Amino acid sequence: MRKGSLLVILVVAAIGAIGMSVWMGSQRYQDVAADDVLSRFQRGEKLIIVDVRQPDEYAAGHIPGAILIPLPNLEDYLDQLDKETEIFLVCRSGVRSRTAAKILAEKGFRQVRNISGGMLAWKGPVER
Repeated sequence: MRKGSLLVILVVAAIGAIGMSVWMGSQRYQDVAADDVLSRFQRGEKLIIVDVRQPDEYAAGHIPGAILIPLPNLEDYLDQLDKETEIFLVCRSGVRSRTAAKILAEKGFRQVRNISGGMLAWKGPVER
């Protein structure tokens, strides 16, 4: 391999590594399995769970103790959430809660957790 070609490959690899590092740093939330959250719930851990579905979905069944903050209203409630506390987000399937996780992470929340699969994956108790 020629020196020039090797240099180009190294530069491209370095740019890719830097880009991946920046992207990973910007994703300041973590996806967690519903079963992992359920285990912590069953151990009696005090969990802050925010349900970002609509009121009718929440009324039909939610994780006991979950706080309802519909996704469209999330930014109106940021001052009521602690940026340093671990916050679990849930919706029906995990899509809206992932959007909510991105919003919280962008607003400086440090311990944001998206419950993968949402209520569809939740096998624990449901309150109505």
